Amino acid sequence: MHMGPMNMGSGMAIDLNDIDYDAFLANDRTLADPEVIQVERGARVRLRLINAASATQFWIDLGALMGTVIASDGHPVRPVRGTRLPLTMAQRLDVLIDLPGEGAFPIFAQVEGKRERTGIILATPGAHVSRLAQAAEQDASPVDLSLEGRLEAVEPLEPRVADVTHRVILAGGMAPYAWSLNGEFWPNVTPLMIAKGQRVAIEMVNRSMMTHPMHLHGHAFQVTALNGTLVTGAVRDIPS
Repeated sequence: MHMGPMNMGSGMAIDLNDIDYDAFLANDRTLADPEVIQVERGARVRLRLINAASATQFWIDLGALMGTVIASDGHPVRPVRGTRLPLTMAQRLDVLIDLPGEGAFPIFAQVEGKRERTGIILATPGAHVSRLAQAAEQDASPVDLSLEGRLEAVEPLEPRVADVTHRVILAGGMAPYAWSLNGEFWPNVTPLMIAKGQRVAIEMVNRSMMTHPMHLHGHAFQVTALNGTLVTGAVRDIPS
């Protein structure tokens, strides 16, 4: 089921998640019956957020809580604080939260471009747990690079000039539903040739109308530039 485009107010339409679902789950449960995790009053909690969805991007909403991102995809990053965190397919974030005291604290994952959401609840002993609406009050914005641009690797890859650079251009759209890399469509693609031991730079260019995550399966890699701006970004990996 294809979703329609979202108008960004400037006349530009952006395609969002291309598949819709009957339900969105956090630890296999919806907000009609969410998982309630017991925590101690004033505790420090480490959340390991994993987007196991195959075709959905989320905004993690910590509600009244402030979180500190300390790792991305299992690789440590310099602490970044926030209450709303974008999470695309296959990405993982480790977030530290210091609970302010007693109570029930919902953690939401809202689908980009939609009101639908799922989540869990952190609750101290004896706290009243209210029923939560399964839809937010307004649509979420498209997932963006607002967090990615703030992440800095604690253990970056060794500085080294790339031996080879490959440019990979994403193009395509919803109608017709077809996506290409460098003008070629799977499975009829030309391999990018590299050699063992080379330092390889991949410049990914998105010419589609979707904020599309790009995955380097089975590799650890570092983000070194965003929209032409050099960064000492996060080290990431995508499970093979």
